[in-house]
This record gives sequence, structure tokens and C-alpha cells, in this order.
Amino acid sequence: MAVSASNAHEYYGYSTEVYDGFVLHSQYIEMHDGTKLAIDIYRPTLHNKLHTEKLPVIWTSTTYSRARVADNAYGRTMLSDNTFFAGRGHDGIEKILRHGYVIAVLDARGSGASFGFRTSQPTYEDMNDLYDVNEWLAAQPWCCGKTGMFGTSFLGQMQWRTALMGAPSLKCIVPVVGAFEYPTMVMNGIWNTGWINHWNTDTTKNHINAVTAPVEEDTDGSMLAAANEEHKKAPNNMIERAEAKYMDSYSPALHRRLYQETYFPYRLAEINSSGVACYIWGGLMDFQAFGSFQWYTNLKVPKKMLIWSGVHTSQFLPENPDWTIEHLRWYDYWLKGIENGIMDEPPIMIQHSKIPTDDKTVHWNSGLDYELGGAYPCPFFNCEKVWKTYDAFPPRNMKYKKYYFTGGKSGSVDSINDGMLVTHSSQEVKSKDKYTVDYSISQYGYYDRNMFFVKNISVDNTPNDEKSLTYTTPPMAHDLEMTGFPVVRMWVDSNSTSVDFFVMLEEVDQEGNSWLLTDGRIRAGFRCMQTPPFDNMGLPWHRYNKSDLVEMPCGQPVRMEFALNPLSCTVVQGNRIRVTVNNFDAEDWDTPVVEPAPSVHIYHEIEHDSFVELPVICC
Repeated sequence: MAVSASNAHEYYGYSTEVYDGFVLHSQYIEMHDGTKLAIDIYRPTLHNKLHTEKLPVIWTSTTYSRARVADNAYGRTMLSDNTFFAGRGHDGIEKILRHGYVIAVLDARGSGASFGFRTSQPTYEDMNDLYDVNEWLAAQPWCCGKTGMFGTSFLGQMQWRTALMGAPSLKCIVPVVGAFEYPTMVMNGIWNTGWINHWNTDTTKNHINAVTAPVEEDTDGSMLAAANEEHKKAPNNMIERAEAKYMDSYSPALHRRLYQETYFPYRLAEINSSGVACYIWGGLMDFQAFGSFQWYTNLKVPKKMLIWSGVHTSQFLPENPDWTIEHLRWYDYWLKGIENGIMDEPPIMIQHSKIPTDDKTVHWNSGLDYELGGAYPCPFFNCEKVWKTYDAFPPRNMKYKKYYFTGGKSGSVDSINDGMLVTHSSQEVKSKDKYTVDYSISQYGYYDRNMFFVKNISVDNTPNDEKSLTYTTPPMAHDLEMTGFPVVRMWVDSNSTSVDFFVMLEEVDQEGNSWLLTDGRIRAGFRCMQTPPFDNMGLPWHRYNKSDLVEMPCGQPVRMEFALNPLSCTVVQGNRIRVTVNNFDAEDWDTPVVEPAPSVHIYHEIEHDSFVELPVICC
């Protein structure tokens, strides 16, 4: 009897590699408004002969060039960048092809070899393009009429937009780190200028100055040159954002509301009526971490979710499987009708971490584009990691447990106050900690910490803690397992009408090193909560419309309530939990510098208790 296996790490007995090669063809296809977009099409071969059976197509739309000029047999690169596909190198795309799929890669409007120009946010033109391309692919004589999609980050966004357009041939998608709310470069009223500057530079590199491969019909490169001239019509992202500071802002240059035109929460009904099966992937420390869980919570279509422990692309770390297998299982089920058991499994899989209590030095070399290599005293890379499955999120056995800020001395750090974090509320009638904003503090860079390489998680946070207000537990009497979104609820005041608050949740090991678990931030002027137009899992939500801005009343306590980014980890017995609070990030976040530096108070008294709610997994 043949042995069959179907799980995230193994797949055999259900689908076989029918083909042994491929042929690559590139061309322009014309959109609804006459704009020509460049597309690469990979079709499988057997013994150098093209397939004759009609096959499903999986495809993606990218602004990072569908193919770059290279010195190889094709005169260009294949789709091999790990930010595009879940395989490592060419292996991933070739494995999918060998199992009997056509793969297509589109240069999005205004990028690569495609004509037109782009703005900082996707538009209705983008969504119409996606519909047109999907249905064009499905109608080709070599396609069976069914399509699926793949891709990371922007490419994940394009999958969601194709789904909401109701393209009838689209049956399934695998959006990897695709945001739900947009823009993702602002959190609770604070702009992430580091990410915006990166995006502006990246846009210029990828849309205007990219070394892109022309399509086959463009034998002299004249069409590519003409497309690049059209790309230059794109408005500067920084100017766009200067004009549109709020979620409801109108951009005079673009004659539209920049962020609300394609705001996903307003389009949920369209996606849910599409019937498209969605396999949502994300990272707990990704800058779009909220989005994966928000998508899963609000979808009514067939769905699954896979969440790794790290950042934007750390699913590709050598410690993890080649996730091409998981893509293949999804496509086989939804595009070929192969009953491989993928929909009988628990729908949620999350990578859970625990810092080891022994040597924390790890020698790591990823071999990826952002390779650093070397030795680092970093628990993130060699902590114990295990994949856990759940049938719901939040997990059914998750309960919030409050840890209150109090005075006293924890004896664990030489911070401004060295406060305690305890499980009982304060009985003090008057109790608060004073802090003067320190403009030398850096949170080590949001782009570094949440995007491609977590180099700053390898940095002991104690120096930052020492410049901040801290609240630290006694050593834990037993392991504490957490999965979900921590929530901070604290009373503060300031002698400034507007001040930003940065909160880090950390694990302190028995040597006194402080390691980041998760973090969050909020601008006091946007502290007022609104009712979201979607299910936000019961978490506090701040809309960031211009009308939502309310100045701080100087010297009067106000309450800040906001969720930190998600986590799934175990704080081990003998280690401590710490909450660190400060008011500035010299690296990336757009906090105005005020002279003289304002002061703030954090309250921990009977009428104004401050605490963090931790998502604890109960036995």
C-alpha cells in the first residue's frame, strides 16, 4: 500500500511531479484603458515538449520587477527572490511547475517594463488591472479556467485586491504579510518616517531606475524606455504624504482621498462574497502583524492562517521548512480538487518561542539577500521554537491577566524609577512617576526590527531601559505562556499638549539582559477610541482622522489604551517581565522635538491605575 503524508512539512502520495522543465515567454497585454503591462509566463514541459493538458495558473503582480537583466541563458533573472515566493532560490518555482501549474508574473502598472505611473497607494486602476489580467490568464487555451495567486508584502496586497474585485476565475490566494488596514506606516497617530523614507527610495529604485528585462517583442528596448518615461510622471511619495496627513485627508495633487479609496475594511463584503479561499501568512514581529489576525477574524470564506515568530520575511530562515510544500498543498486542493486533508487540519498554526536558559550565543548565516552572519548574543535565533495549532483565535484557553504598574524598587535595573509590575492593583491614594522626555533614545529602528533582519533584537535593551520608566516583575515562579495581543491601559499627564508614548514589553533573563518581546506606541492627541468598521478582536482602536485629534489637557490625567503587536512565547521560570515606557525614537518615528523637553507622569494609584493585560494561555 502506498504511504501518503500531508502536512506543512511533508507532502507525498497525493501529487506527483509530472513535468521536468519549463518554457518562459514574455509579452505585453493591454488593459481596459489601453495601458500595456508586461507579463512573464512560465509553462511546464516534459522532455522539452510543452504541456498539452489545460493547467491552473498561479500568478502575482509586483512592483519589484518581474525579471531583471542577468548574465544567463535567458539574459534575465527568473522569479527567484525570496520576497516573491516561498521557495528558496529557483527550487520553489520549479517545484510548482513540475507539479503541473503555469506560473505568471506581472509588472504592476507604472513599474518594471509596464507602462503608466504609480502613486504611493494602490488605486482603482490597479484593481481593474488585476481583474483584467486574472481573467485574461484564465481564458488562455493552455489554462483550465482556474487561477490562484501568491506573493509577499505588496504582492500580498495585490492578492486581496484581486479577490475583492470578484474575478470569477480566481479560486484561492496565499497572501503573505499583506496589511489589512492601510497605511501600515502609521500607528495610533504616529508616522513611521523611517519606513516612509525607505518606501520613497525603494519606489524610485524599482519604478524609475530599475534594471528591468524587456519583453520579447521589445527587441531594441524602445518600449522599455518609453515605459520608463511614463513612470517618471509619478508624484513624489513624500509630497503626497505631506498633503495627506490623516486617514481622511484629500490630496489636491491626486484629486482623491489617498488612503480611503481602497481601504480594505470598507470592502470586506466584496471579499466575503467572492468565495476565494484565503491562506493568510504573517510574522509576529512583522510591521503588518495586526493585519494577518484582522484578516482571519473578518473573513467568511474558506480560510487558514500560518504565523511565524519573526519579521517580514523570516519564514525563509533555514530553521523553517521550505514552504513551497504548503503552497502546493493549497493549490492542489483548491485548483485541482485533490483531497489531501489540508482543510481537515486545525485552521491556525503559530510558531511559539521560548528563550533558552543556557548559552544564548548563536552562529547564524542565512544565505539570503540580507545575510549578516556571525555570532550574536541573541535569543531570538536560537530560542526553542515549536509550531502550535489552534481552532480559533484568540485561542479558546487564552485569558487576559493584569499586571499593574506600582512604585517601589524591583532591584533589576537602574532606570529612572525601577518600578514594580505586580498582579494586584495599587492601594496608594496618590502615586505617580515623573519622567522628562529624553530625545537621545532610539528604539533601534522600526524598519530594522520589523522588516528583513532582526539585528536589533540581538541588542540588550537595558541601556534604553535605563533612560526610561520601567516596571518589572519579581522572578517568575513558573513558566508563563502567552499568545495574543497584550493591551496597555495607563493613566498619564504632561505639561505638553501633545506627546508620544512608546511601550516595550520585554523578558529579562537571569543575567539581567532585557530582550524585546513586543512593542507599541500612541500619540496622546489620538488617544480617543472609536468603533471600528470591522471586528478588531475587542482590541482598542484609534481611527486617525483629522477630527479625532484632541490635545492633552496640561497637567490633567488622561487614559491611554492601545494594543501592542502580537506575540506567542513562554517567559521561563526565573526570568522577569518588564514594561518600559518612554516618549521618543530618534531613528524612525515622527515625534516633534519640543524645547524645553516636556515632562510626563505615569499614575499608579487607586483612581488612576495603570496596567498591561497579558494574553496568558491557561492549562
